[in-house]
Amino acid sequence: MAKRSARRRLNGEREHRRTFADPGIRRLRKTPGLLRVIAERLGTSRQAPYMWKRIPPQHVLLVEAITGIPACELRPDYYPRPIRRIKHKPQTKRRK
Repeated sequence: MAKRSARRRLNGEREHRRTFADPGIRRLRKTPGLLRVIAERLGTSRQAPYMWKRIPPQHVLLVEAITGIPACELRPDYYPRPIRRIKHKPQTKRRK
């Protein structure tokens, strides 16, 4: 098995690591420097947001205000998507 993974690395293929991070935190990690800004605004250490596997519920609304990413995308288990209401068109009378 070790030979196989070494061979993959030599061939330039990436090993896929299994990440357990939530999609919301993965989205924050894509933007360079964003977690540092979040840490400064929340008053936590710089390392704290990097250790999150999920955004803590008490910080979701503050992170939403900082980033503009809706809370329903950051933590859908606490903030479900709002229900879209369909606007019905008023029916017009038919002419005979």
